[in-house]
Amino acid sequence: MFFKRLSSMLVLSLFMVLSFAAVYPHSNITIKTGDVLVTNNTSSNGFTGHAGIVVNNSGYEATIRGYGFHPEIQSLKTWFATNINTKVVRNSDSKLGTKAGFWASNYVRTHRNAEYGLNNTLGNLNEVYCSKIPWLAYYSYGAEPLYRASQPSIMEPYEWLHVGHDGVKGFFIAGTIGEDF
Repeated sequence: MFFKRLSSMLVLSLFMVLSFAAVYPHSNITIKTGDVLVTNNTSSNGFTGHAGIVVNNSGYEATIRGYGFHPEIQSLKTWFATNINTKVVRNSDSKLGTKAGFWASNYVRTHRNAEYGLNNTLGNLNEVYCSKIPWLAYYSYGAEPLYRASQPSIMEPYEWLHVGHDGVKGFFIAGTIGEDF
């Protein structure tokens, strides 16, 4: 009887640990692979904001910090140390989000010397900027949020907010961390 009760308690404990989902710092928003993070913390070349894409549920995201930097994977702890005000843009298709997060992680590994640049088409993998990395990740799996890859357009960080607010291709605003903007 003792072992049966102990066994039941262990199974219940394991279930509780496995079902626990990590949340973003200072929030109750569950971390999901493929979430696009947008902040109002920075400004570069007249574009306001900064963006990244969550590459796994353990709390890492892919981004590029600006001129002189290359694409990188950083922890969400690092992201929120400087980007306190962040909106989370999520796709309603979690499988698509997982694929996009995996793509972004793989992109950073295979293009670690890519340069920061704004004078290129969206489909150019060798020159990127912060909000282009999530665009490339979703575009690679058929979610074309706003532009075609051949267009010489810029997917500004705040455009991800418009995609989320407008529900384009299943994207929505999953929540705001810090002050709203």
